[in-house]
Amino acid sequence: MSEVVPTPPPRPPTTAETRAASNRSRILAGLATALAEKGYAATTIADIAAAARVSRTTVYEQFAEKDLALIGLYSDLADRILDRLASGLLAQDTAVDWRVRLDGLIRVYLEAMADASAGERLSLLEIASAGPRARLVRREVLDRYSVGVSWLSQVFADADPTARTLGPTLSLAIVGAINELVLRAAEDGPDAVRALRGDTSEMIARLIARPAGG
Repeated sequence: MSEVVPTPPPRPPTTAETRAASNRSRILAGLATALAEKGYAATTIADIAAAARVSRTTVYEQFAEKDLALIGLYSDLADRILDRLASGLLAQDTAVDWRVRLDGLIRVYLEAMADASAGERLSLLEIASAGPRARLVRREVLDRYSVGVSWLSQVFADADPTARTLGPTLSLAIVGAINELVLRAAEDGPDAVRALRGDTSEMIARLIARPAGG
């Protein structure tokens, strides 16, 4: 019988790593502030540094150029929302009707978007015009959401014959539609984002619902 080697505990971060992580968070928060105040095109590294209360050198240590900082802001928001959706899904009662479960996940998503800062929500819009690397990251993030929608529909379909699995095209269409709805609602504030819940849940439920005789 082979000996099981225990997994060593994770190495605690060094002081330098902790400082770098703190600086990164401050810089991204500074970018979000500058975005909300000036828009991406007018925002400079100096603006980001001023809003973050760090030096321009510190900004450049984390992000060699402005586009990379925007990618970081956008990606961090996506990761945070996807984590909240995963936690929300794990907490659900699988015996509950899939439409109720879907509505609950839409609530989690919209609450996460409403909780985000104005600058973070603006990153959803600005990322598309920030250069080839940013557009590639945007595509990858939308694909992650799309795969999640398709997988979720399959989970519902496996548990209930009234639901069907959505393919990649419909899943991506849903992601694109929600993205646009959030961007427009965000102009009127967080409560307008939360108010999208009913219509968004109904739209997705109608697409997942298996057509009569289908």
